[in-house]
Amino acid sequence: MKLLLSLFLTALVATQVVVSSDDSLNQLVKKKKPKPQEQTERTQQQSMLHLPAESRIVGGSNAAPNAYPFFVSGNGCGGSLIWEDLVLTAAHCVGAWDGNAVVSPNSGSAQQTRSTNSQLQRAHPSYSSSSEAFDFMVVKLNNPVTNPVLIPLNQEFDNPATNADLTVIGYGLLSEDGGTPNKLQEVTVKKVAFNTCNQQYGGDIIDSIMICAGVSGGGKDSCQGDSGGPIFNEAGEQVGVVSWGAGCARPNSPGVYSRVSGVYGWINDRICELADNKPCTCDNSCGTAPTPGPPAQSPTPPSSGGGSGTDYSQPSTDRPNEVVIRVKHDNYPTETGWTLKDDLGALIVSQGEGTFNNRGGTVLQTVYLSDGPFTFRMTDFYGDGICCSYGSGAYEITVNGIMKATGGQFNRAEKKIFIIESFDEETPPGSGGSATREFFVFMTYDNYPEETRWLITRKSDNAVIIEFGYNSGAADGGAYIEPVDLDPGETYVLRLRDSFGDGFCCAYGEGSITVYEVVNGQEYELTSSDGTFGRRQNLQFSVPTTRGAVKTRTTECSDSIDEDFHVDNKTGSRGCAWLSSNMNRFDYLCEFVDTASICPSTCGTCDLFT
Repeated sequence: MKLLLSLFLTALVATQVVVSSDDSLNQLVKKKKPKPQEQTERTQQQSMLHLPAESRIVGGSNAAPNAYPFFVSGNGCGGSLIWEDLVLTAAHCVGAWDGNAVVSPNSGSAQQTRSTNSQLQRAHPSYSSSSEAFDFMVVKLNNPVTNPVLIPLNQEFDNPATNADLTVIGYGLLSEDGGTPNKLQEVTVKKVAFNTCNQQYGGDIIDSIMICAGVSGGGKDSCQGDSGGPIFNEAGEQVGVVSWGAGCARPNSPGVYSRVSGVYGWINDRICELADNKPCTCDNSCGTAPTPGPPAQSPTPPSSGGGSGTDYSQPSTDRPNEVVIRVKHDNYPTETGWTLKDDLGALIVSQGEGTFNNRGGTVLQTVYLSDGPFTFRMTDFYGDGICCSYGSGAYEITVNGIMKATGGQFNRAEKKIFIIESFDEETPPGSGGSATREFFVFMTYDNYPEETRWLITRKSDNAVIIEFGYNSGAADGGAYIEPVDLDPGETYVLRLRDSFGDGFCCAYGEGSITVYEVVNGQEYELTSSDGTFGRRQNLQFSVPTTRGAVKTRTTECSDSIDEDFHVDNKTGSRGCAWLSSNMNRFDYLCEFVDTASICPSTCGTCDLFT
């Protein structure tokens, strides 16, 4: 059965885990909603580790020979080959890798045995044996594997989606009290929603670094000693590491896995630290055509096409809208990656972390899309965005020459959602013709949508125009577009409430809300919130009486992302993305011609320079 680690094993962890002095991620271990009766140590019913000596897959079947050549077997723990001489496993498996490791043990004579170096085992510095937070470890093999097959590591937080099929593999008992198989076992389970799993485990799940997976009613699971092994999605990307759970394949007790995307940057750093033959991305020596860098096998420059085989690089009758993504990188471009996805989550174009190494360089990507909502997400594994500490990076997205999104100042990730809506070319936006005016609310929730309530009221009589209350049934991280009836010339108040008092961004998801108007395909923002408030936020806005003569932004009027302007001797030179985020203090800079001409959109000086 799954049992708590004994005091002996706890002591073993304390003495053998190699921990660095970096404690920058310790704050993530804290629970969001601690209960007064919660205890520091879990009870046997709450959470029991997959002890190294008791590995098994429950409810699975024999894996085909050589089906998973990246799988590595230690002394009672599993792992995955992420570089030719490095294995990713679980931190609580310390002691299971002091000796030999067998690479691809299910491949007969093709398997390879390598000794390990107990002095070069790196557990995550924030690993906690009580909460099992950050249950990751990288193990060094003394000699590289011949013709290695590496498993790609997932970088996206929203992958896997709830109910997505996942595969977990390992050796061990075939039932909670059964025997040990002679062949590698595999089983398919489904991603369990965070809120569901967190409730089942009494608030012990940390969404940013844990994933839950199982099946309804139990019967399929990983367990003790499958610890450290990989769980991967249908694309073959490793999304997690087997970590802990209650019992084996019990109903309402899914397995808990350490989320790979939550520590992707740390894994890259360990590869650069420990590998004998280091990837070129470690020292930015890849040249103009980047060599595949860790941990994915074949990262590429920005590429379009997604998984559907569609060629987005050419226009078509159903994809007439030209979308231009322009990214100016900072001085550490290998830290940065980005994706563009449609409303179903299908990938359209992307640039992986580690695939672009031109310091301060610019990437330009053009695709052609249909109408609808799209999501652009940029990540930085160091956690400092692309502006403004180490260069003035920025990104911008235009649709048919109209600016849709800009940014660059963020921490680990930033998400922008924009909507494409075609219009009649005979009556383009701002032409003064008969305008069709529609109003919408675009709401993206965080991972606790049941805490959020939002409504719009008319200021003159406090009448409620639209309302979505607590427990409205929204999905975790769900994005919704709601039409709303607003009257030109009226003033309204957007009222936001969060019952827990932490808004809906950014510790537990990236929520946001925008009220906007669409006039013949042109969007006009009326008000918005980035979700960074406490318990309440009220935003007053007015709907203009007319839109007919409004001048729209064009590419000629967009802010430059390549030019900087001088701020002062202390701040130095900065770009438009920095100015946009600091207008409350530095709006006076727009009075200078150089700033106003470089940043006409931010400064509101389009009419002067077009």
